[in-house]
Amino acid sequence: MGVTGHERDTNSRRTSQVPCRSLDQDAIRYGNRAVEILPVSRDALEGPAYEKALADIYVMIGEYEAAIDKLEFLLSIPADFSSAILTLDPIYDPLRDHPRFQALLDKYE
Repeated sequence: MGVTGHERDTNSRRTSQVPCRSLDQDAIRYGNRAVEILPVSRDALEGPAYEKALADIYVMIGEYEAAIDKLEFLLSIPADFSSAILTLDPIYDPLRDHPRFQALLDKYE
């Protein structure tokens, strides 16, 4: 059974809205659902965007290890994502002093 564009877009919108309401578990659930609907293995162009959205959720709710796991995955695949984004995007400011984040920047510099 295919996933409609509407379902994918609805999950994406929920992914970005939920953290603002401090519903951490809902945010993670919606983020994971978006990744399941359109995984990188099925869509190498759009799939990474959902992985990044989930990484951003993890950062927003303070799940830094999970966020770094997602970021490491994104940097390891061909995608429109780079270590430069990590250094410029303020969403990653909470990770700046994290040793794994620093190691990730060094590795993919």
